[in-house]
Amino acid sequence: MESGHHPLVELAWSTIVHYVRARETILPPEELTPEMEQEAGTFVSLHKHGALRGCIGTFEPTCPNVAQEIIQNAISAATRDWRFPPVQASELGDLEISVDVLSLPEPIESIAELDPKRYGVIVQSGGRRGLLLPDLEGVDTAEYQVEVARRKARIGPREPVQLYRFEVKRYHEKAEDLRWRPHARLGPRPRPPLAARGTLPGKCPNCGAPIKPDEVKWFGRDSAECPHCGTVVTAQPRRGRS
Repeated sequence: MESGHHPLVELAWSTIVHYVRARETILPPEELTPEMEQEAGTFVSLHKHGALRGCIGTFEPTCPNVAQEIIQNAISAATRDWRFPPVQASELGDLEISVDVLSLPEPIESIAELDPKRYGVIVQSGGRRGLLLPDLEGVDTAEYQVEVARRKARIGPREPVQLYRFEVKRYHEKAEDLRWRPHARLGPRPRPPLAARGTLPGKCPNCGAPIKPDEVKWFGRDSAECPHCGTVVTAQPRRGRS
């Protein structure tokens, strides 16, 4: 597992911030890193105070590149995991984010070819498939790994299944690293008309630098990014004239 400002985690984080605060789906970076250019399935996992807060991914590539795959799955992990309510803006500072990039699954003949620390597993019976990522806390045996994957796919313990294994490259950032770090620069976004934007505070609440409406990156009409430290600042709605 790798940590420390990796571009894939930066992309997932920026995607979630933009979508949760402004319901905007960001564009991929104008220049893709080598990891972003490849085609691969990805999973985005969110944790809050050590507990799972959302996890959605794709078994195999569904987009032209990993960058688009991560954007799609980051939004889904934050807002469309049926096990959890959508992530709120007030929670962003408490999140930890992991991005897993999957190798292509390979079929295996028996459970003896699994290692839950190294390999993830896919179990398949007809049109039902269940996946479990590798190196998860509490999953220490291949037997338990397959059992959990079966349950996720609603495959009974006695039903015959085809087993597949895969490896991942995992990238992770802790909440304290994500909280006030500048978001990835993701290309120009259209600004709302000046009259439609809210009113920003005169200074950034994080770094204290002056904020000028014409010099910030707007996310919709009610939030903008401080150009000095990257903090997302909420704008107050303009009051109509009487």
